[in-house]
Amino acid sequence: MPLVSLQDVFEQIEPDIPLAGSALVMQKLRDTARDFCQFSRGWQWDAPLASVVANQESYNIVTLGDSEPVTILYMSVDGTEVFPKDTAWLDMNITGWRTASGDDFRFYTQESRRTFRFPSIPLTAKANAIFYRLALKPGPSSDEIDEDVWSDWYDVLGAGTKSRLMMMPNKPWSDARTGAFHGRVYEIGRAKARIRYNKNFTDVEQSFHSTRRFA
Repeated sequence: MPLVSLQDVFEQIEPDIPLAGSALVMQKLRDTARDFCQFSRGWQWDAPLASVVANQESYNIVTLGDSEPVTILYMSVDGTEVFPKDTAWLDMNITGWRTASGDDFRFYTQESRRTFRFPSIPLTAKANAIFYRLALKPGPSSDEIDEDVWSDWYDVLGAGTKSRLMMMPNKPWSDARTGAFHGRVYEIGRAKARIRYNKNFTDVEQSFHSTRRFA
């Protein structure tokens, strides 16, 4: 999926709030894009195939450009689906999974957002056996976003950015009433996006992942 610059959305927002300044508008747009992708899981990307490495406990998640992983949406090893479990479930159901050796690829877990592991340390190497699909979001300083997300939701991203700016107190551009209106447009659009993008996936978010209500 090609990436596009957030500048394309920025150019539609800045004329509405010229006093805020370009740097602040871009930062609020970036914050909105990160929140939108975090909540909706709309930026979906298939990572390059990874290899199972014998005696390797943990695997780094590969992302696209300056993006950050939100969650793993789907994983398979040798074409067989691998299911997500949190560490509490593994502790309760698989004795000694953290240090056990074996080729157990029934489940995976994420102890950090940028890594995953299986419930045993693999014994057998498997070249290009691991497939996973990610939900991504722009990095804290990134100016790029998935083209499909941008083309389908640029008006929602614009509404969220305007709300963030207008709800700032004691600024020349402050406008709580209009900002609240844009905030509602954003929340409705963000919710619609989550339904659209996730109807074919179960909720696989791990315990370290959290979402927040837009404000």
